[in-house]
Amino acid sequence: MEQTDSVISLTEILNSVSEYDSYKDYVIEDVIKPLIPKFLYFDEYYQIRGCENIETLIERKKSKNLQPSDHPLLGLINRARLNIERLSEVTDTRELKNKLEGASNHLTKKIIKYWSQNKHLRLLFDVRMAREKDPFGMQYGTNIWSEVEDTKHFVTTEIGSRSRGFIWFFSFLAWYGDIVIIMRMSSYCLTSQVYHCMVRPKRIFLNILKQRLKESIS
Repeated sequence: MEQTDSVISLTEILNSVSEYDSYKDYVIEDVIKPLIPKFLYFDEYYQIRGCENIETLIERKKSKNLQPSDHPLLGLINRARLNIERLSEVTDTRELKNKLEGASNHLTKKIIKYWSQNKHLRLLFDVRMAREKDPFGMQYGTNIWSEVEDTKHFVTTEIGSRSRGFIWFFSFLAWYGDIVIIMRMSSYCLTSQVYHCMVRPKRIFLNILKQRLKESIS
C-alpha cells in the first residue's frame, strides 16, 4: 500500500522524536530552539577608529584576538570588497589606486544613502607606508585610513574624528552588515547606545532595521 505524504511526514517526525529521551526534549530542540532569534550586542566600545596598521590588524585577525574597534573597521573593509590580506602586497600603484577608488565608490553607494543629514558625503580609503609621526602602533609597515569627504565644503576628515552620532551610526552599520553576511541569517540587535544617540541617527537606525526585517521576511 502506497503511503500518503501525510503518513510519510508523520513517520519522519516520529523517527526524530525517537532520537530524544522524551517528547519534551524533542519539542525544545527541534521545534522551539530553531525559532529563537539570535541576539547580537553592540555598544560604545565597538566605535570605529578609522585608521589601523594593516600588518597588526591581520595578525590580530589570524590569532582571533581582535579589539572591539577592529570589528567595525573590518566590516567596513569587507563591505568595500577589499581583501585586507592582499592590500599591503600590491606592488603596482595604479592597481592599488583603482582598488581603493572602486572600494570607495561601492561603499559610498551602500552606506551613505542611509545618512540623510548630509547627502554630499563620500567614503574614502587610503593605504600608505607608515611614517615616523603616525599614531601609536602605526609607525611601521603599512597603514589603512578610512576617511569621509564632504564634496560640498571640500573637506576630508577621518571617520574617527566625526561627531559621536556619525561614528556610532557608521560603526554599527559596518559591523551589522558584516555580521549578517557572515551568519546568513536575520538578526536582532541590542545596543546600549541607540537610546542615547541623537534623534536623527536614531530615526535612521530604526528605518534601516525595518528595511532589513522586510528583506528577511520577503
